[in-house]
Amino acid sequence: MDIDLTSIIISIVALSFFFVPIFYYEVYKKRAAKKLESYFNDLARENKIGLTQYEVWRDSYAIGIDRDSNHVFYLKKNNAQDKTDLVDLSEIKKCRVSRIENKIKTDNGYTKITSRVDLELTHYNPKFSDIKIEFFREEGGNTLRNEVLLAEKWSGVINSRLSKY
Repeated sequence: MDIDLTSIIISIVALSFFFVPIFYYEVYKKRAAKKLESYFNDLARENKIGLTQYEVWRDSYAIGIDRDSNHVFYLKKNNAQDKTDLVDLSEIKKCRVSRIENKIKTDNGYTKITSRVDLELTHYNPKFSDIKIEFFREEGGNTLRNEVLLAEKWSGVINSRLSKY
């Protein structure tokens, strides 16, 4: 059994063409997530919020809670302008997950496609409109990942902090 050095070298080069981009993509995604996490924490400190729990997803969304001051802080990173919300939970009556689904006709009938997932925070005072915290919006080919579960988790976190009176 002879070992063909040329075949081994060609195989290694071919495999590197496959694995190097995957490795680069993973490193880039982790670096982007760390950068957003750092930026989010800096913004929270500027707003005098000490995040005790937070989450970052899709390299453009972040949400966190300050249990001491009972505030939720949210960031949606956008190329044009970042959107931040600081919500005082003592003014909020309830929190729920809102989904917008579109029916798409297929060969087998209809299928539902989720085009948007939000947290809706309802004020005690009906003069104020609901606050919508976006977790997912279908745009630019984005597909739903685990945003529904994430929104449900944060709905539970927020609802557990609301005043019960």
